[in-house]
Amino acid sequence: MKLRSLLLLSVAAALPVHSAPPTLSTGGLGSSLRGSGPIPSASGTMTVLPGAKSMRGLSFDAHSTASGGSSEGGRNPAPIQANNNKNGNATASSTRTRRSHSSLEIRLRNVASQADSARIEWFFVAKDEGSSSIYVWDSGEREVPVAAVGQARELVSSADLVSSVTRTVTQTKVGTPQNPQIRSTSTDQKTGARPNGWIVRMFVDGQLARVQASSATLEQLGRDSDQLKGLVRKK
Repeated sequence: MKLRSLLLLSVAAALPVHSAPPTLSTGGLGSSLRGSGPIPSASGTMTVLPGAKSMRGLSFDAHSTASGGSSEGGRNPAPIQANNNKNGNATASSTRTRRSHSSLEIRLRNVASQADSARIEWFFVAKDEGSSSIYVWDSGEREVPVAAVGQARELVSSADLVSSVTRTVTQTKVGTPQNPQIRSTSTDQKTGARPNGWIVRMFVDGQLARVQASSATLEQLGRDSDQLKGLVRKK
């Protein structure tokens, strides 16, 4: 009997010990899925911000409906005939002026069963010729009521943005009266600014709830109210 007990104990000691299977912690997974990063949009990028919890049933989508303008002048300077008797220079110039503007269509939606409203802000961004810095050249805001389970459509346009290109042609006469040579050079000088994009923001109960812009860079800028308003140029 003792021998049998000893054999059973030896067999039990030789068997492998299996620990409980590891568990997978999901702590923090939900919060990472609820981040407020940019959401791709057909007309730019959009971010839903923490203030979106007060959005109730409101949302919006914006897209550009026009971005163009008109030009004046722009013909190349007429050829210059340098003085036939003397060597020297002669110059002529012409200027092409362009007026640009941008327009946006903003559609607000309300899926709730009661009417609501939101404040919409829009910013038109420009860049000076020859500069990498951007600024806001036109902006506005509007309180927009939206019917229950309905939509509202807002059209907004910017003021004109003016840019110009001045082309100067210089002709130089060299050589002799028997063998004259005329050499031409041209230079362009650009002034003014051109459109560089747009930003639209929605506020609900005074909280910034959603931002949409024409690019990811401008969308990120739209989330920082202080930085954005610091780019607004005084008219």
